[in-house]
Amino acid sequence: VDGLSKRIARTEETNKNTSLGFEALAGLTTGTGNVAMGFNAGKVLDVGFENVILGNGAGVAATGADYNVFIGTDAGKSYTTSQHSIAIGWKALELAAGNNTSFQIAIGRQALQNASTTSSFGNIAIGNEAGQDITGTGWENVLIGRDAGQDITEGQRNTVLGFYALEADTDSNENVAIGASALRSQTAGPTASLNSPRNIALGYQSGSGLT
Repeated sequence: VDGLSKRIARTEETNKNTSLGFEALAGLTTGTGNVAMGFNAGKVLDVGFENVILGNGAGVAATGADYNVFIGTDAGKSYTTSQHSIAIGWKALELAAGNNTSFQIAIGRQALQNASTTSSFGNIAIGNEAGQDITGTGWENVLIGRDAGQDITEGQRNTVLGFYALEADTDSNENVAIGASALRSQTAGPTASLNSPRNIALGYQSGSGLT
């Protein structure tokens, strides 16, 4: 009963919002069309629009965030004002807190968990721990498979498909790794440099010995 009593303070400005859980949408003032369910789900969201937040602690730091979907415990936990992202899974997109971390898709346990700076945007990570360590200027990467691109921090525009593919690389750009463990050990390549490897590896363990 106590949780339900604190779900939302409705005013004339709060329209079409639905909340269930202790302090879910507790801070909402003028937001519209939000759905939040779970302990502290969307707790401080005040002016956000059309967010779907399901899970304990999901979207708990969001204030003016719009058009996001956070499903899972602590999914999108640190999101503040960014938009148009999807996080599904335990701690998916958990630490994404910058003002330019929009347009991301994270599906899987801890997918894009650490995408926390103002320049990690436009990434797609599907699979447990896929893109987990993107923290710097890592953007527009497509990472599909368990641990795919897990150690990327500042790499850009990489296309990775397969378990452990491009797992160890941190900051090289525009690689294509398709197949389990493809380019798994590659580590060289400064961000935005002409020396970035830009390798293409197709097949199981293809290029896995490259460093």
